[in-house]
Amino acid sequence: MLALRQLENHIEQEYFKFVTIRPDESKRSAEDIINLRKTRALVAYYLKKYANCPDSKIKSRITDGFNDKGIDGIYYNDTEKILHVIQTKWINNGNSGLDLGDMHKLLEGVRLLIIPDLSTCNSEIQQLAPEINTALLEPSIKVIIAIVATTIQAVPADTKSILEAFEAEQNTVTSYLSYEYLNLKSLHETLVNGSIDTPIDTELMLTNWSDIKSPVKAISGLINGNDLAALYEKHGKRLLAPNIRYFLGRTEVNESISQTIQSEPDHFWYYNNGITAIASSITKRALGGASHENGIFDCKELYIVNGAQTTGTILEAKKQGLVLDDVSVGMRIIEIAVGMQEFGISVTRKNNTQNRIDSRDFVSLDPTQEKIYQELLLEKIVYTFKAGDSVPVGSEGFSFEEGAIAMACSMANIELMVLTKREVSRLWSSTDKPPYRMIFNASTEGPKVWQNVKILRVVENWIKQESKINEGRDRLVLVHGNRYILMLTFILMDTFVSANKRSPTDPELEIMVSEAYTKLNDAVKKQYPYDQVASLFKNTEKCNVLKRICGI
Repeated sequence: MLALRQLENHIEQEYFKFVTIRPDESKRSAEDIINLRKTRALVAYYLKKYANCPDSKIKSRITDGFNDKGIDGIYYNDTEKILHVIQTKWINNGNSGLDLGDMHKLLEGVRLLIIPDLSTCNSEIQQLAPEINTALLEPSIKVIIAIVATTIQAVPADTKSILEAFEAEQNTVTSYLSYEYLNLKSLHETLVNGSIDTPIDTELMLTNWSDIKSPVKAISGLINGNDLAALYEKHGKRLLAPNIRYFLGRTEVNESISQTIQSEPDHFWYYNNGITAIASSITKRALGGASHENGIFDCKELYIVNGAQTTGTILEAKKQGLVLDDVSVGMRIIEIAVGMQEFGISVTRKNNTQNRIDSRDFVSLDPTQEKIYQELLLEKIVYTFKAGDSVPVGSEGFSFEEGAIAMACSMANIELMVLTKREVSRLWSSTDKPPYRMIFNASTEGPKVWQNVKILRVVENWIKQESKINEGRDRLVLVHGNRYILMLTFILMDTFVSANKRSPTDPELEIMVSEAYTKLNDAVKKQYPYDQVASLFKNTEKCNVLKRICGI
């Protein structure tokens, strides 16, 4: 099989240098050792080509061996906030399928990483504990399970079923985990086309298009939702490689995009900002003549530099069975010719930083915020509720976001507390109805908001200090459960005030914080010892269960 021979030759020449055969493996047969080399070199190939792992880190991220729990490689890309968990299979005949038992073993290994419990893992995995812990402390972490095999076979139905079930189980609240399957075809295409950062050459059909000839050539028009989904499905991350961020999954903005696709597909263009792409050259085909109704354009080295969330959401909608026939997306393509690289970088950067308006910007129009500002001004407390404002150096004060979180967690309301973890911007997504009006309304007093912020700061400082001396799952509960700890502290404080007719001192408050954390951590250990901690505190149902167990 030509593709396998070419990949094998490339792997041996370029990636064997990253492979270690350990002393306890040296007595194996020559055939076993060469298979070990190929399997581990395939991990290195994935790390370099798909995970953007630096050469200097590749060797130490290969974990294949005894007690690897089905995990042949681990790498946390801190820039993209992606934890790559890799299993590779070098299949010499290029035709055998995946083993279901190996897949079960891999998923159990992933569970151990998520806990995290590395005590039964091999030393190669245990040495990566700091990197794994750093990844698990990241609130917006994405976990990609990469299954890489030199076979022409697709994922078997039974294997696909357990992978999808594991995805659904882990993504109950937030879509943080996914799997990708790379077979011989995919691996060989990467070998031919280059790494994940290599741009693509493709054709695009745009309707109602127009062109701009100067100062920089560009084409603008409408791309059908089906075509955009197909483009992303075919090329994946390569289409978005230089973008500031990849598709983020389930967010407030993306859910809104999805809702428009479902309920008002014919209005999509009116509601959406569209996407911006760059290409080294844009050539219109003769088909269609001078008509601007339809045009087919050959684009070389195409990248989407703004619109990753729109593109990703449209593909997700297709996978969910939504009809995209009536979805039209505004698209402009700017030609970045040779010598214009700096302009291309500016296009990417400025498209992702200019003209952003979100729900946060409308908070400043609420008279309640002005009232709170004026009340605090009398007490010489600076309250910054307008986007872009900051507390002057040497002044005492706080921001709207800090105040919103403190107020939400002070209400002993699980739903509000969960929002501060899952998607804090939902607290102010609409300033004329709950949850915003539960937090900020005519009865909200500025000094009370400030008092709650000071309690928040005591809690955050305590957590910061404790997280330095705690590790593993205890530390994860401290960091990801910070808002839950804050809510429990407010409850304990209210009980204290009722009993003592005074506010607690800071040392007394710290004792309450400690009690809140202990009760929460014990409840997590008892009820959800295997849950991914970051996701746990974004789950309203499970957080309600924890509150009952805490008994506060």
